Amino acid sequence: MGDTPVVDGDSSLWLSDASPKDKPWDQHKQQARQVASIYTQADYEKYSKRIWECSQSLEFRVLSDDQGGSHLKLHSARFCRVRLCPVCQWRRSMMWRARFLKALPKICADYPKAQFIFLTLTVRNCRLEDLRQTIAWMNASWLKMIKRKNFPALGWIKCIEVTRGETDLAHPHFHCLLMVNSNYFTINYISQANWTKMWKECLKVDYTPIVNVKRVKNRKHKSKQSVDTDNDVTVNNTENRPVDNPIDDIIAGVLETIKYSVKPADLIGEDHLFVTPQDWLAELTRQLHKTRSIALGGIFKQYLSEDEPEDLINAEIEEETDLDEEGYNYIFEWREIMRRYAYKETVDR
Repeated sequence: MGDTPVVDGDSSLWLSDASPKDKPWDQHKQQARQVASIYTQADYEKYSKRIWECSQSLEFRVLSDDQGGSHLKLHSARFCRVRLCPVCQWRRSMMWRARFLKALPKICADYPKAQFIFLTLTVRNCRLEDLRQTIAWMNASWLKMIKRKNFPALGWIKCIEVTRGETDLAHPHFHCLLMVNSNYFTINYISQANWTKMWKECLKVDYTPIVNVKRVKNRKHKSKQSVDTDNDVTVNNTENRPVDNPIDDIIAGVLETIKYSVKPADLIGEDHLFVTPQDWLAELTRQLHKTRSIALGGIFKQYLSEDEPEDLINAEIEEETDLDEEGYNYIFEWREIMRRYAYKETVDR
């Protein structure tokens, strides 16, 4: 919120102005409105109503420091928890990221020499009607791969993403973050060609799937990173100091792995070719019903819960500080005409 607190009674104050880091709320809420409208057209009235009312009002606590600065922290909101709601997808991915990053100091302390690699596994595009079956096949192939003797990961986290491909086919693929021993890059190295061969064998296909693998590299300078939740990237403020915490170098890999299961643009489907947005969303909803978007294994299960996040409030990835809570909260409410969250009132706690 910068260094200037919100002025009571200023109903023209927008959330994005009061707290620039919370600007993504406007975009995700507007996307949720669009998805709700498409659900209405698809005769999913219950989902439409729940998404329409999702996060209509946001209550923030005001935190202040010794220097007179202050910022907002989400305290209360009602989420619809519909699988494909853009707001809830965004908050759920943030919760997984925060959960993982919270566990990283302990993981890195217990395995100080471990390295991390980022792995993307794909298959050919499939008909949307075959998506559930394709995902099940990919998961079965993944289980075959991790049981191989040469599978190098001590721990792994896997996220499935579905994008809308050409001619409205579905493109499911895995984003994986693997923690490997320090000797992986010297003795037990697996080239991209061999990763591709291994994935092809586990899939049992007659074509060569696209596989991408890259190292989560250590930077020469330590950077203080904040998360741009709108664009899913990290913002660096380099302090030009030697790296003394490998956790900073893993953040980008975590952000690249834990994403939306379906991007909002693919839900809205403005550039559809043959299938209308409502038909695409309805079938996608049926295909993804009760499927898991994120899984983890290996030693990560000792540090992380695999359960879906229930708490979508405390999702910010931020450093621990000595901030004090003020005795009041600010409430911002969605304004449909302006498509922004606006200040509504101050409430005492």
